[in-house]
Amino acid sequence: MGLNPVEKNLIELIKERSKTPDGIPGLGIGDDAAFLLLSSMEESKLIVSTDSVVENVHYKINWCSYCDVAVKLVERSSSDLLAKGGHPHWALLNMNISEKFSKDTVAFTQFVDAFCEKLKEHKITLIGGDITRSATNTFTMTVLGNTSTFVRRKNDEVEAGDAVVLWGRVGGSSYALDEFLNSHNPSDDTASFYRRPLACWKNNWLTELHVRASMDQSDSVMETLDTLANENSIHLKIQLDLIPLSMKVPFINKNEIVKNILKAAEDLAVFAIVPSHEIKNINRFSEICIIGEVLEKIDPQQKSGRISYFWKNDTIEVDEIEKDLYRHF
Repeated sequence: MGLNPVEKNLIELIKERSKTPDGIPGLGIGDDAAFLLLSSMEESKLIVSTDSVVENVHYKINWCSYCDVAVKLVERSSSDLLAKGGHPHWALLNMNISEKFSKDTVAFTQFVDAFCEKLKEHKITLIGGDITRSATNTFTMTVLGNTSTFVRRKNDEVEAGDAVVLWGRVGGSSYALDEFLNSHNPSDDTASFYRRPLACWKNNWLTELHVRASMDQSDSVMETLDTLANENSIHLKIQLDLIPLSMKVPFINKNEIVKNILKAAEDLAVFAIVPSHEIKNINRFSEICIIGEVLEKIDPQQKSGRISYFWKNDTIEVDEIEKDLYRHF
């Protein structure tokens, strides 16, 4: 079955908006597949990541514009790849969209313009995608890039004494979400942490510090750290008071701050494990801070890790926080 006139017009709009004067010769939207000349890259290892932004899961449209949704999509989708030391070059865009959105020319154009503008800012070329009809809107972006050193999530070389480090600030998305949910009408500055998260585009530190393992934080901080601990069968000590907070998170009390840190999603920070001999070099990177350490290796047969959370010298129990985790919208 061929495309209907509305879908044809949408594709033509995307083709027009995504044109770049410095695009790769021979590439462009208009075929069912794209040809990529990988030998043209200095670093020939291909790296791929994909992510989705789903209405009423990752955003509510009455809390943001379609420009915001487009920015969130690009940053979220790029974050996985960037957290592995990759450099994005190409993108595929899949849209499962409602009939209402497909016929709303203003909203659709806002989304496409913001999406393409963000791609151009990061020097990413749109090479294709797909549009299908759906009850609600889901946008999926696949990012292709290259890397000379792939930083894994799981690495058998992780050992006791390694440092746990963080790029970025957290808590802003959680605080902004609570403000929206409680109808406090957050300021634009506060709302921006929810509407327009930023990925770690300065990812050279991952390879320069010879990072053993890393993971981006698009889900909760607690889930991200749990995953790193479990995948590597290690016991982590995490100093929550050392984690840099968004300036928009008020210091109400320790428990509220801990909740904002651990349940924060969409902040797109990067957590990594750095070998102990590199700790002295971390100060070279102003946006990187040490937030903990690997206390011990655990028998991998147990197939689980452990995390001990502290606020200064006090042990923090986080069990009661878990019920509030993993909220995106």
